Parts: sequence; structure tokens; C-alpha cells
Amino acid sequence: MKRIILIISILLPLQVLGQVFKSSNQLLIEESVKKGLVIVSQSYQLEDTVTHQKFGRYGKPEFGQGYSVGVKIPGKLILQRSAVEPWNEDPNFERYKKSHMPVRYKRTIRECGDTLITEKIVQNEHIDDLYRSELFALQDSYINVKQGFQLDTLPGNKSGWLIWVIADNPIEKSDSIHNEYLMIYKSELSFNNEQCEVNIKAPSTEKEVWGGIFVTPVQTSVGQITFFLSGIIQYKGNDIWSVISPFMKEAITPITETLDDLTPIETIKEDVIKENTDKPVTDSKKKKKTKKK
Repeated sequence: MKRIILIISILLPLQVLGQVFKSSNQLLIEESVKKGLVIVSQSYQLEDTVTHQKFGRYGKPEFGQGYSVGVKIPGKLILQRSAVEPWNEDPNFERYKKSHMPVRYKRTIRECGDTLITEKIVQNEHIDDLYRSELFALQDSYINVKQGFQLDTLPGNKSGWLIWVIADNPIEKSDSIHNEYLMIYKSELSFNNEQCEVNIKAPSTEKEVWGGIFVTPVQTSVGQITFFLSGIIQYKGNDIWSVISPFMKEAITPITETLDDLTPIETIKEDVIKENTDKPVTDSKKKKKTKKK
């Protein structure tokens, strides 16, 4: 997610805390970050725990389905629980969970702002629980190891942008209606090892809010910056949103040496000489000295 630093310097005077970008230059930032965002749906089936027969619902091959804004990182895809364990948010599964177990069935992935949908039958795959069974990272062949955001792993105060995914319709209709767009806010957030979740306000809009990310710009070379992924925007319920940053690692404090930790070489030599002269001379040494005379 890279842009020429000259572009960013032009945008800086337009960035005001808590204010939406109104300039056409917003499109430049959108082009940088939206390539790392996808819209994901995950369907599932029910499997009888005795007969192992699989079931859909209402004549369809899937029993239920969940949706999430997905975030690309190198070789993996970060998803919310709704698109990893959709049955946990499906009230229809409740009456079957004693006799049936959920099985992931089909996943669809669509680039944010695009209409092309990639569909695959889900097989056994490795899934990491990133944060309290709310955020997951899974390996998917759709994501190339060279694609996606680099992770911001250093705790501290962050000055960056909240990138919100907004649409006219709920995310549940994203398979057939493709009208999502991005809203960008300047924001300053702080993370540490004990606090990797910060509550934020949702954007002032009558549109449907699907989710989003928090990114920070870092100059990575001359004339170029990279947008690092510092957090995932997660809906907590009751109109509460938060930015979760499960990537932060404890900052390593460098060990600095002081003069008290060092011993001058001259002192070492003098002490060794003094120690040797204070030792009594043994008979063998006396004989050697006498022999030399």
C-alpha cells in the first residue's frame, strides 16, 4: 500500500481531526488502501453427528451465511467471526446444535469496489485466532504472499487514518449489490501491550457501516511512504465501535552502558601487578632465582 510522499504532503493541510476529506485528492488515498480490502461471505452446512449426512436449508445447499470486511496481509486474510464461524451469529442454528455440527461450505471474495466475485469450496485450512475469537487470520490461496498491508507491531501513539467501508445497503446484500465506498477520517489513537482495543465513534452518516481499518503512514524509502495496518474496526454491539490492534508487540528498550559499568584498562594492570607483588615467593621460585644468579 504505497504512495509517493509528495502526494501525501499535498493532502496534509486538508486533514483535520475528526473531519471527513472533501477534496478530490481523497481518491488517491482510497486507491492506495482499497486494494487491501475485500468483501467476504462464508456459508456453512449442518452435518448430522450420527449419520454424517449434510444439510442445507430451504432447498439451498447452505444452511446459513455470514459476511465480513476482509483485510489482506501477506499470505493471509483477516476476517471477523461472522465470516469464519457464521453459525455463532445465526439464531437458526440454535435448535440443531445438539444433533448437528456446522461445516464450512463455500466462500466468496470480492475486491472492495469491484464486481468480480471469486468463489471456492472451503477445505481444511489453517485459521489463527488473532483476538478473543473476534478476529481471525486464515491462509487462503486467493491472497498472494506479496499482497496486503504490512503490520504495525510497535505500541504507542498513532497518527493515521480511519478507513470506513460504507454502503447504501446492509453487508448481507453485498453479493448482489456492489455500491460500497470509503470514508476517511484523520485520527490519533494510542495502543500498548495492556490496551490493544480503543473505542471510537462511528462516522456521521445515514448509510450502512460495514467495518474498516486504521492505517498509519510510514516513510519507507526516499520519496515513498507505506500505509501500515495498525488496527481493525470492529462493531461491538449497542452502537459501540472499536479499533482492535492484535499485532502490537512489547517494545524492546535498548540497554545503554554507563561509565560505572566500565573499568579503565590502567586500573586493571595496576591491580594485577599489585596482587602479584603482594604474594609470597615460594621455595621453588627462590631456587629458580638463585640458579639464575
